[in-house]
Amino acid sequence: MEVPIETLIIDQELIKELQCGICLQLLNTPRQCQNGHLFDLSCITTSLKKNKQCPICRCSLSSKELSRSLFVEKHIRNLKVYCKYHYKKGEPLVMVPTTEKSISSSSSSSLGSFHDDENWIIDDGGCDHISTFENLETHQNSCEFGFDQCKYSSNNSSSNNKNNNNNNNNNSNSINDNGNANANANGNSSGSNSGIINNNNNNENEKENDECGMIRKKDLENHYVNCPFRPTLCKYCEKQFCFKLIDDHIENCDMKPQTCDLCLVSIIKKDMESHLSDSCPSKLIDCPYSHFGCSSKFTRDNLNNHLENQTAMSQHLKFLLLQQTKKEEDFVKELEEKEDKIRRLEEALLASNGHRIEWKIKNVSKQRSDKYTQSESFIINGFTFFLALFWDGDTSESTGFVSTYLFLETSKAPKGKALFLHYFIEFQNQRDRNQSIQKEFDVLFPIKGGQGWGDRKAIKYTSLEKDGFIKDDTLIIRSDILVKKNLWSIDVAPQR
Repeated sequence: MEVPIETLIIDQELIKELQCGICLQLLNTPRQCQNGHLFDLSCITTSLKKNKQCPICRCSLSSKELSRSLFVEKHIRNLKVYCKYHYKKGEPLVMVPTTEKSISSSSSSSLGSFHDDENWIIDDGGCDHISTFENLETHQNSCEFGFDQCKYSSNNSSSNNKNNNNNNNNNSNSINDNGNANANANGNSSGSNSGIINNNNNNENEKENDECGMIRKKDLENHYVNCPFRPTLCKYCEKQFCFKLIDDHIENCDMKPQTCDLCLVSIIKKDMESHLSDSCPSKLIDCPYSHFGCSSKFTRDNLNNHLENQTAMSQHLKFLLLQQTKKEEDFVKELEEKEDKIRRLEEALLASNGHRIEWKIKNVSKQRSDKYTQSESFIINGFTFFLALFWDGDTSESTGFVSTYLFLETSKAPKGKALFLHYFIEFQNQRDRNQSIQKEFDVLFPIKGGQGWGDRKAIKYTSLEKDGFIKDDTLIIRSDILVKKNLWSIDVAPQR
């Protein structure tokens, strides 16, 4: 809030001598005509744009003919004024009568101005210091009756404090070297003798629960001792909370000790649930074998006695065996149903748009000496493919491994067309079908810069015979190939 400089002047009668001849307010930037009539620079400049005459004596006048009045400037600088913290905001006045001499925000109590929302009254707990207008800023910057934000207030921040200090410094009253007077003195909201601002504004009242308001600097240290927002440690969890909320926190603190209603042992709140479910000796529990048929109930401290009972143990084992047998039977049945469903889905998919290849390689021992073996060719959507094996890898890095590929005969490929295939190549384990090794691929044919696609290290050659893949010198390779999309050269391949 801004306390008008007119309000701070002790001798209100002097305002009449130092007021602008146009706006009747205290001169801010005094300028005079040739005959000495005084005006504020902003007012007379505006007036001269309409009429090149002095508004009082009507002499010819222009902006260049205006002059400073050093006497008036000195007079204003030497005015005796109260500190702005001498006042507080009172009830709003609808009108300030011209004969009323109460202190208000008008330039003088006798000027007869209307004011809807400002009425500055003397604060009995405020500053009584009197200084000249020239020295007012220096005093107000260090005045102990000035206001500051409580550092614990929930809406406070270091930036707010900095801004408040800047406002106090920048908006103080002064006359500069050019004769400009800053006519408004920034004032804070009014304070009671306690040094805390009491606002009549409803919005401010709504904030009372969230912040302390502005505190007089002289009262800050005492306020911090009793501030409802001061940081306080919880005696249980040792975390920090504001004093105003500490009681509510303690009531619900997870580290607060509680007494178990069953065993009467003291347990911290956050562990009470696990105590009751896992360790309370007086908690009534079911037998661990209740899921298998035992219906006994007892307190937890009697669990061992129950389990050590010979008859109970025999019964438990019987329940456990029956339950486990039932689980295994259900699992096998479910697995068989899923395998059957998968097989039917694969067959349906292949029947609609797929191809199944089963390649039996006989005389493996002889074939291996040739290092390379390929299947018979087969045609898919006009493209000719074949499967191939490199028995000892197709590069130095894959030596000792069997490399397997699906190759396209590029010379026979339809021009301008392409196939996007999903396929797998499976080494069938003839000892245990579940141990078969399968490699899956998603590939666009023709392949740029190559003929085939597969796995350089599909399986170690030593594993073929040792692990049951070769039987009667025969290796079985199975491949299911699904055409995901037919493409022309202008098409974009689907996402792999």
